[in-house]
Amino acid sequence: LRDSLNLSYKTSDELNRIIDKSLPGRPAFKHRVIVTQGEASELYHRDVMECVRALWGDPEFTDDLILEPERQYADADQTVRMYHDMHTAKWWWKTQHTTNKRNATIVPIIISSDKTQLTTFRNKMAYPVKDVDLFW
Repeated sequence: LRDSLNLSYKTSDELNRIIDKSLPGRPAFKHRVIVTQGEASELYHRDVMECVRALWGDPEFTDDLILEPERQYADADQTVRMYHDMHTAKWWWKTQHTTNKRNATIVPIIISSDKTQLTTFRNKMAYPVKDVDLFW
């Protein structure tokens, strides 16, 4: 099949290396071993801040990024506020306007993941992102 498709790689590892080397501005995956309760697990991840810099630094995504909060209203008199996305929320507006830096913007990061398979042999699963409560 590989020959009939004229692919330049033989394995998924080779494909991942090609992707990591060829795509500009994309942070590379990092590998760590984490030991919990005496058991080692492998973790492949990308640095969150490197990902944010790559996303915000790529002009291709300019139209998809929200740079400032908005107040949206359901009526012409602007008495009934509409809330539907993060940038329409009160917290973003308040936080944006309390920053002392000129031309600064809030970059909210939502980290989530479904339960994922940890091993292929022992059927171990976990949520790779722990719940974190933040109080402002």
